[in-house]
Amino acid sequence: MNEKSKDEVLKILEKCRAKNTWDRFFECKIEIDNLQNKLQEVRDYRNYVAHSKNFHKDNYEKFNTLLNKLIKQIGKAISDIETRTFSESNISDSIVVFAEAMRLYSNKFSIEMAPIVRQISKMTKEMSKMPMREIKFNIPQKELSNLLQSQVTTLNNLDNNDEDE
Repeated sequence: MNEKSKDEVLKILEKCRAKNTWDRFFECKIEIDNLQNKLQEVRDYRNYVAHSKNFHKDNYEKFNTLLNKLIKQIGKAISDIETRTFSESNISDSIVVFAEAMRLYSNKFSIEMAPIVRQISKMTKEMSKMPMREIKFNIPQKELSNLLQSQVTTLNNLDNNDEDE
């Protein structure tokens, strides 16, 4: 790090900065001059109408002209984006982000489902102790035993995981 210039260090740090989808894929590809200023102007006109301020014919005409130009520019930008070729690193970055989101979702789902699975397993254990004269299932008895055993195993695994945490 000591051998790098200030600009090189800043470039490295910039690469490490978290970027949203707009920054990663679209910001440098969409060529609409003063986009943020135009969007602010749209917000201003919107606020005039939404808050019942005076909105005259000349305001309407300026707003209408602005929107028509912006809609055409956005349409072109969408067309350009639809035909864009993504680099392997863009795709790789997207997959990494998706995988992390799925991991977090999976963990959350497991945590939320654990009490339900425990309750079902407990109910299954209790039901297996109940005297029943005849039980008719659409699945063979051997598969039913395997199913009950897998429920008990799942409950035990969840209990073991809870103890580990």
